[in-house]
Amino acid sequence: MTFSRSDWLGLAVVLVLAFVLRCWQAQNMAIEHFDEGVYASNLFVGAHLNNEYPDQHLYAPPLLPTLFEWTLILTAGSTQSVLWINVLLGTALVGVVYWAACEWHDAQTALIAGLLAATSEFAIAFSRSALTDIPLALLLTVTLIAGARALKQNSFVWGALAVVSGALAWWTKYNGWLAPAILVSGSLAWCVWIRPGKAEVIAKLRLVALIAIGIFVLWMPYLWQLQSVGGYAAVAENHRGYFGGFPGWVTSFVRQIQIQNHYLGRTTLAGLVAGWGILIWRQKSEKNVPDVLQLLFLTAGVTVSFWCVWLVIPIGVVMYWLMRQRTTATAPEVVQEQKKVTPVSFWIHAAWVVSLLIAIPLYRAYPRLQLPLHVGMWIAAAAAMTWVVRNATDGRFRYVFPVIGLFFLLWPLNASPAWERRTGLQEAAAEIQEHLEKHLEATRRSTLPNIDCVLYVYAEPGIYYHLSADGGGSVSYMTQPAGNLSLVESGATDKRVPALLITGPHAHQDHPELLESSTPIPGLRLLQEIPYQPSDFVLLDDMSPNQLADARNRSIRVWYIEGK
Repeated sequence: MTFSRSDWLGLAVVLVLAFVLRCWQAQNMAIEHFDEGVYASNLFVGAHLNNEYPDQHLYAPPLLPTLFEWTLILTAGSTQSVLWINVLLGTALVGVVYWAACEWHDAQTALIAGLLAATSEFAIAFSRSALTDIPLALLLTVTLIAGARALKQNSFVWGALAVVSGALAWWTKYNGWLAPAILVSGSLAWCVWIRPGKAEVIAKLRLVALIAIGIFVLWMPYLWQLQSVGGYAAVAENHRGYFGGFPGWVTSFVRQIQIQNHYLGRTTLAGLVAGWGILIWRQKSEKNVPDVLQLLFLTAGVTVSFWCVWLVIPIGVVMYWLMRQRTTATAPEVVQEQKKVTPVSFWIHAAWVVSLLIAIPLYRAYPRLQLPLHVGMWIAAAAAMTWVVRNATDGRFRYVFPVIGLFFLLWPLNASPAWERRTGLQEAAAEIQEHLEKHLEATRRSTLPNIDCVLYVYAEPGIYYHLSADGGGSVSYMTQPAGNLSLVESGATDKRVPALLITGPHAHQDHPELLESSTPIPGLRLLQEIPYQPSDFVLLDDMSPNQLADARNRSIRVWYIEGK
């Protein structure tokens, strides 16, 4: 496809907008999520733990943690540097969404898809984190673009790109297997629906099989590494705890809807309204005032209500079907010719969206599971919006738009937490460091040179990261992750140096006795309690948005380990 100057300008504007929105109020960005702390802490973990946070292999493959490690090295340990990786990758994701929509549709659809991706507050929130989901979504999309192009052109060069990007996606996150699975299922759907000749079916399936096998082969070195820690069976066993299956599907689905609605704010609204406005303006010579008003009503409906946003893919599929039906009635021979050349990319895209719509609620309702689905939704939503504008004079839609719009105009618009302050653990770490000298006055003195105390952090890798990365000021300390409370026992810690234990919400949830002042754990003496308010971004992993108000007040506690 040849790009005009206006197309390049549109892409540039969308990318600049995406970057600005993702780094806006950068002072609010900090490591806070449990998994963020696990991924980012490798540089600070000692050789006795194989230079990686304990059990890191259960959370993600090593690609992103390694990238974080080198980022910290190159930035002299800047604690915020790892977050900028996803700011850049999140911006690149917008460009890749534009590329996919342009490949599979046209430049106008690509502009709208890029705009939806750039202004999505859900995506913005994850682009300001150090989680694996943004790079996975980026690499997954590149794999599907390259795979679709390889199947369209029977190109081994594009197939090789699909193999490399698909393998990198799998090295980034364990559900990177989605990339080859979607390519295979989309190709099979294309073969079943289009029913091409036997030779073409064999050629397509052979190529997609080679891509899938190639991705697996490039992932095998890591699979081999896992043998030393229990193999993939240990990872699968850990992940099995998050799988609820079909009995919990409805509950998980409803909570995912509530989470998405929680992230629906003014920026997302502005992006959708701007998208409709661009489409209407480009079609203005063909539209009259009633048509424009109907589209504006539809804008409000699709924008303000998450239910419509979630269903925009099925709506897009229905619209695509209606379009084909109408064309069939007027020119059957044209449709039959089109059916023979319906691109495999359509079926890959359909497999992408439909499979995730069904599969996501099968798991515990973690917000980040939605991100790959959102990428597919932006592209399909842009295609559906473009088709609606081009066919808005159709009498079947004339009275539907105002009814939908007026109904959903009453839906409340939420204040988005995309730019919320996530510095609670960083501030708690700074407060601990500030009071360390005072704490040590109430403990025995260290007899080891160059080290005043050891800080054991239990079940809170985010605060472990900040304590390790920020230094100790006037007090020289060593930070260690604690796997359990057995270190409280007499003799479990080195008596030559004072040992302090730091606990947070995760430890307090597993050991409520840590919060009960009347029955403290023998061998621990409370030195400091720091109020801590977790961000929505963190809390939504464990609760629905309507429970957030009751979960604000948490604490970080500092204990002196006296031993039993």
